[in-house]
Amino acid sequence: MSEKNYFLMSMILAVLIAIIIFTTVLIIKMLIFQSKVKDESLRALIKERQLKLSSEEELNPGGIAIDQGSKQIFVIDTKENVIKVFSPSGNLIRRIGKYGSDREGLQSPIDVEVDNSGLVYVTDYSLSEVKCFSPLGKVVWVIGGGGSKPGHFSHPTGLGLDYSGYIYVADYGNSRIQKFSLDGKLKLMFGREGRGPGEFNGPFDIAVDSGGFVYVTDMNNGRIQKFDSNGNYIKDWGESYRDVLRKPAFIWVDSRDRIFVSDIETGSLLEFDREGNLIRRIGKKRLKSPLDITSISNILLVSDRELKAVLSFLIQ
Repeated sequence: MSEKNYFLMSMILAVLIAIIIFTTVLIIKMLIFQSKVKDESLRALIKERQLKLSSEEELNPGGIAIDQGSKQIFVIDTKENVIKVFSPSGNLIRRIGKYGSDREGLQSPIDVEVDNSGLVYVTDYSLSEVKCFSPLGKVVWVIGGGGSKPGHFSHPTGLGLDYSGYIYVADYGNSRIQKFSLDGKLKLMFGREGRGPGEFNGPFDIAVDSGGFVYVTDMNNGRIQKFDSNGNYIKDWGESYRDVLRKPAFIWVDSRDRIFVSDIETGSLLEFDREGNLIRRIGKKRLKSPLDITSISNILLVSDRELKAVLSFLIQ
């Protein structure tokens, strides 16, 4: 064998060995990655790295939520203006709501949350209402209607549930937050239009941590504000993160009190601690236009408007 042929064969062999090693490492990493998901019913979700629809359902996802008990995934379809309920494996289980303006109708649903009893709450931007549905999709109550009086809304957007049985509503058009019991009775209002501490210019979404502290994305002021459960201002942040935080939209606090925020102008998904320190940017290469965020176990789910998908991330 000539020296040239020997060199060529050596190079081919080296490339093949490198491919085998790379593939083996990748498989091992994937097995370790999946094994970190303790619940077997959720492993398919993280394996596919997104909600893989087994039907031919086209999905234009907006707000998302997870029933922590049943592990069903609730996704607002912004094209059909309904809530679609999926299993973790992507099977469509049922629809909640229908397009319309009657008691059961939805015209432009924005955010959805599910409580520990399986009740489903949704804001409707056009109808200026918040509706509560039973787990099977029957209307339990409707609150709101356009206006600025207590208990009324002007284009509500985000929702937040706390650990004490209260629901917070971002009253976007009225630049305030309203707090209700889970049967729809008004308990508290706070905020007004402005740029000062405790004031809002388009509050978009709300999340509550295990200590009862309330976090609000103050969209048009480009910041996140923190309050106690009585609506008293504590602090805000955003000015130091102008490269990634300009129009914060959806916000989520997971079971370990990690705060996740999507920004619709920069296309960023950010993780903060409870003091407002930026921990990291998530999914920079995978996400295009992140919207709502939720989590179960150690899996983070993110709806993406441009990709028309719900993506999953393993978080430690």
